[in-house]
Amino acid sequence: LSPPRASSSVSSARTSDSSPTTPTQLCAKRDTNGSGNNPLQSIASSLVSAMNPFSSTNSPNPTLDATIASIPPTWDTIATQLHTLQTPTERDFRPSIQKGYDPPSPLHKIRLYDSTNKEEDIRVTFYRDSASWCPYCQKVWMTLEEKRIPYRITKVNMRCYGDKPRSFLQMQPNGNIPVAEIDGVIYNQSNDILYALEAKFPESKKLVPTDNDGRERAGRLLRLERQFFSAWMYWLTGNNPNSRQGFEEALSEVEQELASSPGDYFLGSDV
Repeated sequence: LSPPRASSSVSSARTSDSSPTTPTQLCAKRDTNGSGNNPLQSIASSLVSAMNPFSSTNSPNPTLDATIASIPPTWDTIATQLHTLQTPTERDFRPSIQKGYDPPSPLHKIRLYDSTNKEEDIRVTFYRDSASWCPYCQKVWMTLEEKRIPYRITKVNMRCYGDKPRSFLQMQPNGNIPVAEIDGVIYNQSNDILYALEAKFPESKKLVPTDNDGRERAGRLLRLERQFFSAWMYWLTGNNPNSRQGFEEALSEVEQELASSPGDYFLGSDV
């Protein structure tokens, strides 16, 4: 059936209205440079024509029809298809995350590594950023993983992502992260957390040198890490034209320290 024809009064009213009434008109209105070459107008026109059964320009679209026909009808169908396409490792990923098993992931809420560790034996609660990119949280995270110390994760917003929970501010008034609670004791500086993990889990892999020279160099590298991050952040967020030079100088010092190591890491052939 043909749609009812609009009356002349309605038609003239629509014609006189200067506001765009369709996506095509809206896109055309965006083309203010007079070029007449607006890609959005073409896209919108095609979309409107495909969706409008009364359009005079409407014609069969085999590609669109095939795409619609290929859409699975239910979420159960999608889940079944996904299961057939996944590898065994991919199928085990989510269950492993819930159990806290390998591989490491920012999605973990507990970290047990394997079935030899039990959740009730966890001694560390790690408060880290919810976005998983804070470099100081990354440092503690890598230490826990390298030493394979079981831990529980509580995620806290960085200031740029929202407010912090009141319960966290009661524990860490300045709001800084990371924070770790180890055997009931709160540690609120990343380096303090590293040394506490080294002292309280002597059976785990040693990451801090035991000789005086090694410990001195490790301390120097930790100070350099702070210097490097500060120089980078100052260059990234500041307006001083000399800030880039300061960052490049800090980067050069990092390169020199790494080049002076006898191995692939700052302190030798192993982490």
